[in-house]
Amino acid sequence: MKKPSITWFVRRDPEDSYEETSDFYAGSYNQEDSLEIEFMVWNNRYGTERVSDLKDFGVTVSFDHEEDSTLLKYCQFLLNGGYYLIPEVNGNEATVQFPKDIVLSGAVNNGELGSTDNYLTLKMILTVPASKKLKMNDIKGMTFNVTNL
Repeated sequence: MKKPSITWFVRRDPEDSYEETSDFYAGSYNQEDSLEIEFMVWNNRYGTERVSDLKDFGVTVSFDHEEDSTLLKYCQFLLNGGYYLIPEVNGNEATVQFPKDIVLSGAVNNGELGSTDNYLTLKMILTVPASKKLKMNDIKGMTFNVTNL
């Protein structure tokens, strides 16, 4: 059977629809508010033949610049609108481990939101305390990857 076929979708605002992307500009961060990025992670979206299920997995997060890695401890994740997950920070990378019962089906599907076994939603929330000094207009690139655990 073929390996899982993972695609990422992101939306800027709750009123927007999700767009498939591998690169997303989240805008400017202001410490007075949280930065929130909403994702959908699909396995085999619009698939016409079955692929392997994705299980025992998580998401790794890292900043493009090593000195920004101190901000990882201020990230939290909301899984499927109900579970708050705190990433485990290890050096320059953080891992969000999903509960064992989270499985993304590789079944054939029509790609619509009713195919709930084939995707999950994930919201990354970054809230940096006012006491932490950030450089003004400092661009911070982040990378998110699905990883087997």
